[in-house]
Amino acid sequence: MRCIARRRGVLILGVFGRSDNAARCRSCRRAPARDYGTALRRAVSEEDDEIVLQLADPPNCPRCGGPGPVSARFPHSWKNAGGEEVPGMREGTLCPVCDRDEPAAGGLLAFFAVHKTLEPSELETFHNLSAAWVAVARARHVDQQQLADEYERSRNGEL
Repeated sequence: MRCIARRRGVLILGVFGRSDNAARCRSCRRAPARDYGTALRRAVSEEDDEIVLQLADPPNCPRCGGPGPVSARFPHSWKNAGGEEVPGMREGTLCPVCDRDEPAAGGLLAFFAVHKTLEPSELETFHNLSAAWVAVARARHVDQQQLADEYERSRNGEL
C-alpha cells in the first residue's frame, strides 16, 4: 500500500468507516486517500494554522444551499466588545454556483470536474489549488452594512 499521507505540507486522513489499522499505512499510521468521497485532506498553511478540507459529505453552501465538492475549516479570530481577541474556527464551502466567478475557486472546481480520484501525482496540484481557494475564503468577511440592512428589513417584515 503506497502512502501519500505526507507531502508538501498536506496530511491526508482517511474516513473509511473502520477504526482498525488494517487499512492504514505502516510507516505513518494514516490511511491513504482512495477517492474524494472517503477522505479528509488536512493542509497546513504558511502560518502553521491547521486547515481541514472536508471532501467526504461536505455541508451545503450556506449562501445558496446547493451542494459543494469541498469545505474548509480554518482558524479565525475576532475582537469582542472588550477589545480582546477571541480565537475560533470558521468554515467555508466551495460552491460551483456561488464561486464560479472567483478565479481561485475556478481552478479547484475545474480540478474536481476532471479528476474523480486523487492520485499521488496530483497531490501537489490539489494542494496548490486548495491553498489558493482557502486564502480567498479566509479573506472573505461579512459586509456589516448589508447585515444591518437585512436585519432592519427582517424586523420590518420585508424579508
